[in-house]
Parts: sequence; C-alpha cells; structure tokens
Amino acid sequence: MLKIGLTGGIGSGKSYVAGLLIERGIPVYDSDIEAKRIMDNDPCVIDEIISLLGDKIVKNRAIDKSALADILFNDRYVATRIEEIIHPKVIKDFKNWCTKQETTICAIESAILIEAGLMGEVDFVVVVDAPESLRLKRTLARNKITSSMFYARMALQIDQKEKIKKADFVILNDGVAELELQIDNLLKKLKNKLQ
Repeated sequence: MLKIGLTGGIGSGKSYVAGLLIERGIPVYDSDIEAKRIMDNDPCVIDEIISLLGDKIVKNRAIDKSALADILFNDRYVATRIEEIIHPKVIKDFKNWCTKQETTICAIESAILIEAGLMGEVDFVVVVDAPESLRLKRTLARNKITSSMFYARMALQIDQKEKIKKADFVILNDGVAELELQIDNLLKKLKNKLQ
C-alpha cells in the first residue's frame, strides 16, 4: 500500500483536494478530526493537557477546543508541549487505520505533516499550493478569524516554500490550474509505481 501525505499551508485547499481523492476511491485520514477525537476520548491525553494547562481548559468535562486553540496560536511553548502529547497518538492511530484499509493507496491530510513527524509514515508528500493572497481570502471567508489570526496560524507552520522543497508532488490550487487533472495525473503516477 502506498501512503500519501497531503499537506499545505492554511487556506491552500487541502481539505478540498482530500475530498477529490475520496471521490476517486482513496481513503483519507483527517489528522485534525482524529486529533480532536483522541483529545475527547483518551483519558491519558486529557489528564496530560489538564496537568499542563489546569482545569480552566475543561468545559463540560471535556477539553475546550476553542480555548485550547487560542492558547496554541499564542504560546509557542504550550503548542510544542501539546504537540508532544498528541502527535505520537495520532501517528499510532494513523498506522492502525492504515491496516484496516483495503485499497492500494491511502492518504493522510495534515496541515502540519512535516512538523508532526508524519513524513516518515508516508511514501510520498503532496503539497497543495496557492498564492498567499488567495489563501488569506479563502480562510477569512470560511473561518471566523481575522487576518492577524491567519498570519499567526501561518507563523506556526513551516513556510510554504519549505514544504514545497520537501514535496514529491505539488498540486497548484490557484483557481486557474486544472485541479482535477492534476489529481488524476498524480494518481496515475502513483499507480504506475505500484506495478
């Protein structure tokens, strides 16, 4: 089985590309959703987060994701500590998920694929790229954040140019390039590697 690591900066269109992969029969592990699930259900993770941040991070007997996000995007030390708690759990969960897939290709979508140490878990890194101005516009239209919040989140991720240097494939999602054709060509190349 070939494993694709799908990444890109905030607003690049990773989730949209992931959806197109799913339409083509490629299962995609959404690391953001799964990290939240782990935070909700793993008592060790919950205890470690409470130990780090105190009871103020708990709301209705669960980790308050909104409060946690505010902390993560404003405190690099805490963000690093949380990553040290969550990332190993996500990696283990992804490996387990892969064993249950019955396809020759699967993917993981992660904005922080490189930062989280997931590059070693995939065969190919695919970076979704778009101009920064378009990424900002998409993010402001989709999320309830300001432009300063967008740049703060962007600052916590590896620079897009650095991601592209580490990529095996780049998909340009600028609203002009033929996105579906790029994905079909990517899958064709990957299927050729399986033969």
